[in-house]
Amino acid sequence: MVDTIRTDDYRKAVARTMGERGPGGLQERVNALLDGLGWLTFHDVDPLLNRAGFLDVCATRDGYLLFAELKSATGRVSDEQREWLERLDLVASRAPNVLVHVWRPMDLLDGTIERVLRGRRAD
Repeated sequence: MVDTIRTDDYRKAVARTMGERGPGGLQERVNALLDGLGWLTFHDVDPLLNRAGFLDVCATRDGYLLFAELKSATGRVSDEQREWLERLDLVASRAPNVLVHVWRPMDLLDGTIERVLRGRRAD
């Protein structure tokens, strides 16, 4: 007898084990999507040299500016990251071409991140 698992259950299991960094991690997978879809990106590879809290993704394409913080399924947003997110949300509320997100593995696995990067609203 073959055991089966529902797609949603599988996604949840994968999301729980996917880290933010490292091979196969969320950062690597989001970077691959960004590159494949033609986004120009910046990633702070040495955050120790800069003020704490800057978000993991800063990217632009077709007149849009994207900021995203990437977290594991259980990762917590730091106080410094929260300050960046709140200030950038204020900018985004006045400029619809500025996108601000906190993304977790489930957002990748359910297609939310790809929809946003392709220019479709995430529902």
